This record gives sequence, C-alpha cells and structure tokens, in this order.
Amino acid sequence: MKKEKSETDNVYVCYCILREMHPGKHQAERLREVTEALWDAQTFYEKMGALMFGQAFVYGSREGIVRPFTVYEEGFRETPEEFATAYSISGTLLQCYDLLNDFMPGEEEQIVEAAEISNEMYRLVIISDYAPEGNNQALEILIRSFNELKHKCDFKICYVNTEDALCVGNLGKMVDVCGLE
Repeated sequence: MKKEKSETDNVYVCYCILREMHPGKHQAERLREVTEALWDAQTFYEKMGALMFGQAFVYGSREGIVRPFTVYEEGFRETPEEFATAYSISGTLLQCYDLLNDFMPGEEEQIVEAAEISNEMYRLVIISDYAPEGNNQALEILIRSFNELKHKCDFKICYVNTEDALCVGNLGKMVDVCGLE
C-alpha cells in the first residue's frame, strides 16, 4: 500500500517509558495501560503518512535500556518489558537527550537541509504511570538542555500519564503538549 505524501517528509519519535514500580500493586494492569498508551502514540505518528517514520525507545531502568532510532515496518508495535524497581528519572531523560541530540541535524546540516527544503519532525513522547517529581539540579539542567533542542528543528515534547493526564510534575517546565498533539 502506497502512502500519500504528507506535509512532513520524515518523522522521528523517541519514546521515553517511565514506570513506577510498587510490588503487588496491580503491576499487570499498569503495564497494560502503559503499553496501550505507547501503541496509541505509535499509531498516531504512523498515521501522519511520512515518507520515513523512525522510532527510538528509552526505558527507565537500572541498566538503562536504549533502542536507537530505527525505521521499522509499518504496523510495528513495541511491547514494554518489566523494568527494574529503581531508576533515576534524570538519568533516563539524559539518555533520551543524548540520543536525540546525536540524531538531530547539527548546525551545518541545518543549513544544507534548509536549502533542500527538507521537512522533518522530531518528538520526544514521555509515557508514565505517575507524575515525575523531583527538585534536583540535574533535572533543571536537563530541562534547559531540552529547551535548547527546540531551537534546532521542529522538536516538541509530549507527555502521556496513564494515571492522571493533567499531572506532569515538574516536567511541565519542558512539555509542549500534554498527551498527543
């Protein structure tokens, strides 16, 4: 099936999955809700009909599970696994930042792409089953860093909380869209 050309040639989405683990607290149901939110987001961006749809996945875990940008076949759906019981929110977001910063075009590439009129969209979709809080300096630095990425290209940060869609914690300082666009 051939896709119609969309307004955006290439869409690149980094999904950041944050899960709060509580032993014995309906973990299977919470994992199902996070998985459904991830699949809904994947469907949303896939339906844009971009010529190229690249996806990356970063999971909050002690080891830091990172799956770099890859173009998967249409209809591919990632299935989140169980995560470690403790991880650093700022560490997980740093992994997302590093992945995006390395993948996004640099200043020289921006000049070339502007001449070629390339139309690319970059998104970070944070999916969580709680509102990440924390008043630490590392998170504040990360928030500033993410905001600097917004000057490089069409980049927005979306936030989906499967528990309470209106509660974004202190990530609200960097989130552009609460939920999907």
